[in-house]
Amino acid sequence: MAKSVGIKDVEYAMNGEGAPPYKIENDYVPQAVITDVQPINDQFVVFKLAGTNHGGGVHIPGIDYVIDPRTITKDKPDGNGPEMIRLLNGVTQIWAKEQKDVAPEYIKRNIRNISFPRGTRFITVPSWDVSQIEFMRAARHNIKNPHRKTGSKLEYFEYDPNEIAKEQLKKEMLEIEMITKASQQKPDKMKKHAFYLGINLIDEIGRPKPEDRLRTDYILAAKRDPETFKKSLDSREVDVTYLIRAAIIDGKIDISRGDGRAYYGNGGGLICSLPKTESPLQFLTNLALTPTREGRDFKETLESLIT
Repeated sequence: MAKSVGIKDVEYAMNGEGAPPYKIENDYVPQAVITDVQPINDQFVVFKLAGTNHGGGVHIPGIDYVIDPRTITKDKPDGNGPEMIRLLNGVTQIWAKEQKDVAPEYIKRNIRNISFPRGTRFITVPSWDVSQIEFMRAARHNIKNPHRKTGSKLEYFEYDPNEIAKEQLKKEMLEIEMITKASQQKPDKMKKHAFYLGINLIDEIGRPKPEDRLRTDYILAAKRDPETFKKSLDSREVDVTYLIRAAIIDGKIDISRGDGRAYYGNGGGLICSLPKTESPLQFLTNLALTPTREGRDFKETLESLIT
C-alpha cells in the first residue's frame, strides 16, 4: 500500500528543510541531464540596411527569386535563371527545389520574415541560424550579392567591422594623398584643374583670385571629393576643357548665334551642331577627345587657335 503524502512531505519537496519524513529505501544520485538544446552562441553575422533614409521598421518577406550560383557555368553565366528561395521555420534548406516533402499548408504557416526593428539599421543573426544567413546572403536585397540581377527598395549588406575599418582607412589615405598633391600642384595646372572642378576663378568683385586663395579652394575640393579629384588630375580632359573655355572667351569659338551650332570665330566655318541636352563646353570637349577624324581635326585646330 502506497504511503500517503502529508504536509511535511510537501515542505521537504519545496524547501529541502529537515530530514526526509520517511526513509528512502534506495538512495538516488541525480545524473546530468543531456538535451539537444542549442548552447549559447556569442558569434553573430551582422546585416545593415543600405542607404541613409532607412531608420528601421523594415520587414522583408522570406521568399525571393534569385540565381543559384551552383548552376552558373561558362556557357550559362546566369545559371538556370531565377529560382525560388524560401526561409521556413524548421527547414534548413532555403532552395525551394531542395525542400522535399514540405506540405503546402506547412509552408503557408511557417514562412519566416526578416525584420529590422524600428529605430535601428542593424540586425544580428546567430551563426548557428545557417538558413537565415544563407537566405540573406543569396537574396536580391543584398547589395553585395555578386549574382543579383535586380535591385530592391529594401537593400542591406553584410556588415564586417574589419572591412569597414579598412575601407575607411583607404578613404582617409586617399584624402591625405590628394590634399598633398593639391598643395604641390603647379599654378598653371592648378588653374586648369580648378576650372574643370567647377571652382570659380573670379572673386566676389570680379577680379581673378590670387594664387593663395585659389589654392585654398583647390585643396578644399580635394578634401571634399578626393575620388573625383584623383580621376581628373592631370587628365587630357582637363586641358581640353580649359582650351575650349579660353577659345570661347577670346571669341575664337562662337556659340552665341542662337541657332544651336558652334562656329569658329571671326566669320569662320561651322564646327558642329550642339545638342540641347548637353552644355556646349562639355559637348565640344567630348568632340575633341573623340578618336574620329572630326574629333582629331577639331582638336588640332583648337590647339593652333590658342597657341
